[in-house]
Amino acid sequence: MSEGESKDSSGSECPVCYEKFRDLEGASRTLSCGHVFCHDCLVKYLLSTRVDGQGAPGQTQALSFLFSFKLRASLALDLGLARALVNLQNRKQRVGLFPLAAIVGAPAVKMKFNPFVTSDRSKNRKRHFNAPSHIRRKIMSSPLSKELRQKYNVRSMPIRKDDEVQVVRGHYKGQQIGKVVQVYRKKYVIYIERVQREKANGTTVHVGIHPSKVVITRLKLDKDRKKILERKAKSRQVGKEKGKYKEETIEKMQE
Repeated sequence: MSEGESKDSSGSECPVCYEKFRDLEGASRTLSCGHVFCHDCLVKYLLSTRVDGQGAPGQTQALSFLFSFKLRASLALDLGLARALVNLQNRKQRVGLFPLAAIVGAPAVKMKFNPFVTSDRSKNRKRHFNAPSHIRRKIMSSPLSKELRQKYNVRSMPIRKDDEVQVVRGHYKGQQIGKVVQVYRKKYVIYIERVQREKANGTTVHVGIHPSKVVITRLKLDKDRKKILERKAKSRQVGKEKGKYKEETIEKMQE
């Protein structure tokens, strides 16, 4: 075949069927990559590459060979062409879903994502041991005793100096009640009055206990702590009443 008889894919001929473009409006389609194809060839290609893979025999391989990956990607991005695909809404039940139309026509779903929550062990350890002091205060909370829980309707409180506690876990479990001497936030431990050990040189030092291993038996109350107790008790009461029907609401519903 001479140079004059060679097919010009960039001119007025379709590179798939080698037919000249008609002068009718919509006979040819220009993709976002700059390639031009006739409308019928594009429709045949989409019909031959359905999701179920049951295209026309022999037609799928030939057309897939002519349409490179770049052309397929540009076809998926061409929104104007996707909207004009031979009444897609009417054809999809009879012909099957088109993969490219499914990509373009799918509604955008906005997912909820919290960047401050992770399950990564190393990240959680890093945040725990590098936490600032006001976060460590919350982490170093201790449960209240049964009597205090019934009295204040509060389950736990951030521990502070001069609280009276009892160790309920570990080697020093079950000893008498002692007062908190120091809250050492840097090491996540508290020092209790009578929980001590003797060093090799004979001196006695306090043993660090994690706040989760003790129970608060008596609270050191001040005006700020009273406000915290009231706020916590109020929120717990609201949570208990949530979802329950009162007599007044039942009477209104019956009316």
